[in-house]
Amino acid sequence: MCQAVLVPCGAGRQGGQEPPELAEERSSGQGVQAPGAAVHLERAPVLRRYLSVAAANLATTLEELAQIHEELAGRDPPQASEYRGSAEAARKAAHQVREIARQFSD
Repeated sequence: MCQAVLVPCGAGRQGGQEPPELAEERSSGQGVQAPGAAVHLERAPVLRRYLSVAAANLATTLEELAQIHEELAGRDPPQASEYRGSAEAARKAAHQVREIARQFSD
């Protein structure tokens, strides 16, 4: 059975870094002020990009999980059906997450 695992923010990104736009926003203190319409208009594309990158990283992780389950299926024939089912569920979830990444990358 495929289970969700929570990981620290940034764990799936190379070097654990956030997109530069968000790092700049945090260091400049913009995230602390009461946002007006202009701030929302500036921040929305940054958040969309952040979500797109996070979703792409999650999809990659799910594909890796599917590969691990396929390898386990080859090593443990009595449980192969269960492992292959978990691999397929991980691939399906990866596909769904990639769709989310595409929606927010436009």
